[in-house]
Amino acid sequence: MNGIVPYFIWLLAILVVLTLVMFLAERQDRRLIIKLMFIGFVLSSLKFFLISLFPQHGDLPVDSLVYKLNAQAIYMHQNGAAVDPYAYKLNGFLNYHLTSAAQEWGAKDVLSYSDVIGSYEWLYPFLLALHIYLGSQWQEWAMLTNLLLSSMMPAIVWLIAKEFGAPPVGRWLGAFAMALDPAVAVNSSWLLKDALATALMAFSILAYTQFYNNPRKRQLVILFVSLVGLSMVRFIGYVALVSSIMVVLFLGREIIKKRWLCSAVLLSVFVAFPVCYFAPQFEQSPVRVFDKTFSRIYAPVATIKANSTEKTFDPAVEAWSQRLESGLIQAALHSAVRTILAPYPWDLRPSRMTWVSHTELHALGSLLWFPVLPFVVMGFFIILKRRSFIDISIFLTIVLLVFAYTLTLGEWSTRQRAFMNPIFFAIFGLGVTKIVAVMVKDKAKDKFNPSGFFN
Repeated sequence: MNGIVPYFIWLLAILVVLTLVMFLAERQDRRLIIKLMFIGFVLSSLKFFLISLFPQHGDLPVDSLVYKLNAQAIYMHQNGAAVDPYAYKLNGFLNYHLTSAAQEWGAKDVLSYSDVIGSYEWLYPFLLALHIYLGSQWQEWAMLTNLLLSSMMPAIVWLIAKEFGAPPVGRWLGAFAMALDPAVAVNSSWLLKDALATALMAFSILAYTQFYNNPRKRQLVILFVSLVGLSMVRFIGYVALVSSIMVVLFLGREIIKKRWLCSAVLLSVFVAFPVCYFAPQFEQSPVRVFDKTFSRIYAPVATIKANSTEKTFDPAVEAWSQRLESGLIQAALHSAVRTILAPYPWDLRPSRMTWVSHTELHALGSLLWFPVLPFVVMGFFIILKRRSFIDISIFLTIVLLVFAYTLTLGEWSTRQRAFMNPIFFAIFGLGVTKIVAVMVKDKAKDKFNPSGFFN
């Protein structure tokens, strides 16, 4: 695809994202939100450029390479070509469909993407495949899409902080923290799904909190679409958020009063499951449906029990198991410290860096995480003290994520935690306002209000 067509398509994507954010912003906030998105675009572009200068950036994560190959496979199949499952890392096809008679993903084979790729989180490779239609520079266009998703995050944080009850100062500080955050930028600087997962989680929580505070139909639509998309990108995040919302509605006896919210969440469950597992081939035998359901439930257990010779083996899980065997208390303390603090800023010392591994770039996130952490903790104290349904559901979501990641990996930190940074920074805005207000006896709000400059 040559000429101005790719540019036109990407400009159309910008308009779609801008319109989506405008739908979630109040009329009086829309000018401010546009300015925040522009600030986000400028700072995200600068962060992407600076990160690309590090020599470690050339060490591509394995996930990035797999997503690229999977996207090329989907594109080839969409255009009537047979695909070699070995060359394009089609683990699902190799596990479920490889036989002596079927050595490749045939051009006329109609199989679900989860069966072919080997993961129900197939949305990101599918979206990458759509970028290939833009031409030979499709990877650069995909990176621009990641940049676009990162650019709108400061505006989303501002809106979430507003729903949490943060004053203007807190909203701006949270938005600026998101704009400066290196963690999401590092993950977004490769062909990884993290930028998409961050955006979908942020949209889901924003639409949920807005509907709870001021119900409107458009918020329900965005909540439903975001949740379904999240289920195909970061399934554990989807399960944690949906479970938390339903538990709070049930225990708070709000199911009838918030029946439209409950209906949208439950509808996402009934839609997400078949789409994740069976799209685009929805004709499945009952035995296959049961097998997929059971395998998804058993998957974490299989990973924990796997040895180095099995396909489900994960070195991180094995390391966590060994720490548990060496001492429960020591392993628990190590897990808690890593979850709260990692990555550490001292990992950035030149003497500790190899300047080769891409994992070293994740330590850049500590430059912002350590300064904001005390205020995030204060923000959590505030929302727990209020005990509103929204606050409890957000806190419960985070607790479930900590439990899920700790159960398998022994910690929730670094790259895995970054997709929740918009929520952490919104809570940071709430906490920093409280601390500053106490220190200067409520004079901070009058002395510093950047919203007056931008309006």
